[in-house]
Amino acid sequence: GNSSSFEVSFSENEKAVLKELPNKEYLLDYRTERIVYLGLVDIMFACAYNHRTTEGENSVESAWTICKLSTTLSWMENFNNCLQDVVFCCVRRSLCYPLYRHWSLIVAVLNDIKTIFKLGKYKLLQCLL
Repeated sequence: GNSSSFEVSFSENEKAVLKELPNKEYLLDYRTERIVYLGLVDIMFACAYNHRTTEGENSVESAWTICKLSTTLSWMENFNNCLQDVVFCCVRRSLCYPLYRHWSLIVAVLNDIKTIFKLGKYKLLQCLL
């Protein structure tokens, strides 16, 4: 299918959560914006790994898995170099920490986050809810 024509629809629960969020705008310089985006890739990898391994049903281990896989969440790491560094770190941590450690799983998760980012900001927001 054509991912550019895909529309994200929010459930009623997701809409309620979004309404409760404060409406804030942040002015970031280029360097800070790059750090934020690279951190988002790191966090999204951890979330996508959890989603894939739990088949979309979070478990009692989900928070641990996401925090352990995401260097941004576990070590407050700021990635300021390049996307390759983020991917390398995600792959390395996912082959060390969680219960399911398999190269083909990691490749599938990388493809998942590539698709999520292609679908745009609303899909990213939905994944983070």
